[in-house]
Amino acid sequence: MKKNYTTVPGYIALQPQEIRPKLKKLREVILSVAPGADEMISYGMPGFRQDGILAWFAAFKNHYSFFSRPGALDPFRDELRIWSGSKNRSSCGNCFESLCTFSDNS
Repeated sequence: MKKNYTTVPGYIALQPQEIRPKLKKLREVILSVAPGADEMISYGMPGFRQDGILAWFAAFKNHYSFFSRPGALDPFRDELRIWSGSKNRSSCGNCFESLCTFSDNS
C-alpha cells in the first residue's frame, strides 16, 4: 500500500473497508486504557506513546497485528495468562512483549 497517511485516522481510512471497523475498535481500546497517549505513525504504522512507546498496530492482507514494547504488558501478566503460548511468539494471544495477530475471520 502506498503510504499517503500521516495520522492514525488517515492510516485507518486507507485500509480496506472490511478491516476499518476492527482497526477503529483497536484504536479505541488502546486510547481507553491510555487516555493520555499521543498517536503517531512509526515504522509506517499507527503507534501510541505515553512516557515512551506503548504499542503499534498494522493491517496486512489477511490479518492485523498488535505490537507492544518490551515490558508494556507486564502489569497485566496475570490477566493475560488465559492466552497460551510463549512470551515472544508471534501468534494470536501471545501478546507479552511481542505481537498478537488476528485474522479477518476473528
